[in-house]
Amino acid sequence: MVAPARDAECPVIRTHQLLNQGDGSLTRVDASATHATKTIALETPGHGGDIAFGGGMIWTTVMKTPLSMIDAKTATLRCQWTGAGGDSLGIGHGAIWLTDYHGGTVSRFDLDATAHACENRGRDDSPSSRPNLAQR
Repeated sequence: MVAPARDAECPVIRTHQLLNQGDGSLTRVDASATHATKTIALETPGHGGDIAFGGGMIWTTVMKTPLSMIDAKTATLRCQWTGAGGDSLGIGHGAIWLTDYHGGTVSRFDLDATAHACENRGRDDSPSSRPNLAQR
């Protein structure tokens, strides 16, 4: 899976992000140098999945980890949500659109509210600190 990331000051594509199904990592490839510049462990191996860019973040989804949020500038994993879902995602109209293949659903989450929930609660995925991804 590949998602281009654009520099905030220039609409030219600067990097490509690769979601590696084998080891569940994310690799940043510099478009001008055509080589990997950083790989981070997401610990989300498996078939399928999707990747998108929006709100200054890289968003990924795979089965059992329906959403991961990675800071596009620092290539740092900010937080992850686990549970049902994780098939495909899209970013548009101020929202994250997330499918659950097995559940047969498409959910809409407010992009800013989801990022804000992540920033407030961090990467801890215990039930008491899990960001609320209630449908909007």
